[in-house]
Amino acid sequence: MTKTAQEIIRNSCYLSLRQSNKHKGLNRMLSVCVFLLLLCPTLSLSRTIVNVSFPEEYPFDTVVYSYAESYGLFEVQHKSKLEYGKSEIVLPSNITDAVMVRISYQKRSVQKLQEHLVLFMLPNDSVSLVFTYQGKGPDLKMEIYGANAAGHQEFLDFKDHFPKYTDYMNWFYDINPDVEGVADTVIRKIESIVKPYNDLLNLGRIDSSYANIVANHLKSTLCSRLLSDVFNVRWGRFGSGFDQEKRLRTGKKINCYCDLAEEHALVNTSFALFRSAKLKYKRMITNNKKEYAQLPDTIVNEGYKALHISKKHAHLLLEPDDELREFLIAYQLYFEFSSLIGNEFDRDRKALFQLFKREYPGSKYLNVIHDERFRNTQKLIEAANTSSTQPYPDEYYAKWAPIIIDDSGSITDFSFSKEGVNLREGKYFIDVWATWCLSCLEDFSSNASTDSMLSSMGYDRLYISVDSPDRKYNEWVSIIDKYHLGGYHILAGEELKALLFKNQYSKKVSKIPRYLILINGTIVDYNAPSPRNRLQLYDALKSEYKLESE
Repeated sequence: MTKTAQEIIRNSCYLSLRQSNKHKGLNRMLSVCVFLLLLCPTLSLSRTIVNVSFPEEYPFDTVVYSYAESYGLFEVQHKSKLEYGKSEIVLPSNITDAVMVRISYQKRSVQKLQEHLVLFMLPNDSVSLVFTYQGKGPDLKMEIYGANAAGHQEFLDFKDHFPKYTDYMNWFYDINPDVEGVADTVIRKIESIVKPYNDLLNLGRIDSSYANIVANHLKSTLCSRLLSDVFNVRWGRFGSGFDQEKRLRTGKKINCYCDLAEEHALVNTSFALFRSAKLKYKRMITNNKKEYAQLPDTIVNEGYKALHISKKHAHLLLEPDDELREFLIAYQLYFEFSSLIGNEFDRDRKALFQLFKREYPGSKYLNVIHDERFRNTQKLIEAANTSSTQPYPDEYYAKWAPIIIDDSGSITDFSFSKEGVNLREGKYFIDVWATWCLSCLEDFSSNASTDSMLSSMGYDRLYISVDSPDRKYNEWVSIIDKYHLGGYHILAGEELKALLFKNQYSKKVSKIPRYLILINGTIVDYNAPSPRNRLQLYDALKSEYKLESE
C-alpha cells in the first residue's frame, strides 16, 4: 500500500475535523432557520409520512414497517394496529437523509410477515397507499399517490420482476468477457436498467432527488456484485480471455463508475456494506492482485506496540469518511462476534477491536459489540461442553478408531495413497468440519448409528478439518478424542481447502458442516445429507450411487 493505515486514519480524522469546522460556520444559519420556524409554526409541521388505507374486509389486523437508519447495526422495526383499515406512518423528525421503508402485512393467525413493498422516502416527503381487496386469496390491488408515485410504482414493479439482487446478475452473464470493452458494455447495461427513472424525471413525474436516490442505489448494488464476479472469475467459465490483466482493468473501470454513482447514494446500512465490498476490490486493484488472499496485512503503530490489522480487515481503513469508517469497523466486529465462534478468530479481530476502541472511545456501537463479545465467549464454552461423552463399545471403536493421515496441511488433493490408505480407490463419506463450528460438533452425536450404516454399505469415514494446522492442532486432536471420531482424519491446508470450496458459487460447498461423497478419487456429491438425516443419507447412497442394501 502507498500509505500506512496510520496515515490513512490520520488523514481521515483531519478530513472529519475540517468538516466539523466547516459545520461551525453553518450553526448561525441553522439558528436563524430555527427562529424562523418558531415564527411560522405551519412550516415546522412538515413531516415524512406514509398514509396507508387497507380494506376493512381484508383478514389482517397488523401492519409492520421498518426504516433504515443511517448506519445502524439493526433494522428499526415497528408494529402498529390498524384502526378502521387505515394507518399513518410518521417517520422520526430527526431524519435528514433519505430512508428505505419496508411495509409488510400480517394476516390473522399467520406468523410469517409478507413483505409487500419498498419505498424510498425523502425528508418531509408524503405518499398515500390505497389497497383494494380483490375478494379472494391474499392479493391486494394497490394505488400510489404522491409527488413521486410513478417512481414508487416503477421500483415496485422492478422488485416484483426480480425480487433478489442476485437474480439481477443473470442480466450480465450474456456479456462475453473475451471481447474488448467489456466494462463499457456492463456500464451501458446498468444505465439501461436505471433509464426508466431518468425518463420519469424528464417527464416531470418524479423530482431529481428521488431519481438520484433510486438510480444510484441500483448502481451501487449492481457494481458491488459485479466487482465480486469479476475478481472471483465467475465470468471466466464463459471464455478464456478474462485473464488477470483484463480483470484488473475491467474492475478498475467498474469501480470508478461506482464511485461516481455514490454521489447521491442512499445513506443506510445496505449502502455501507456495498461500499465495504468496493473498498476491498479497490485495494486489490491498487495492489495489482488477482486474489484477495494475496494482499498483505497492515501494520498500525500504537505507541510502543504495533497492531497487525488482518488483510480481511485492512480495506476498512481506506474509507475516508469518518462516520462511515466507524460503522464499517463496528459492523465487522459485530458480525464476527455474533457469527464466528472460536479462538482462532481472536487474533485478527482483537487487533481490529483495539484499534476501534482507540479511535472511537465514545462510539454508540461499543455497548452492542461488548455484549456480542461476551455472548461469543459463552457460546464457545457451550460448544466445548456439548458432547456425547459415552464411550462406544470396544468392538465398534476397534473398527472405527481415529487414524490421522495428515496433520500438517500437506495433502492437496484426493490422489493420496500411503500406509494402506488409498483415496483414489474405494468409497468415502467426507465430513468437512472445524473445532469452532457448533453445528459440526452437534452433528457428531449421530455418528455411532451412521458409522454402522456406512460400514454395511462399504464406505469409510473421512474427516477433513479446515482449522489452522499451525494454531489449532492441539484443539483438533482433543476434539477427535472427545467425540470419538473414528475414521481417517486430515487437517487441510490452503490447497485442499480451495479444492473443497471451489464450487461454493454453485451452492455446493458454501459453509460447514458439509458432507461429500468421494468414490475412486472423485467427489460425486458436494452436498450429501448429514449424519442426522440417516435415513435420507441411506436412500441417497442406495439410489444415487446404485448400491444394494445388505
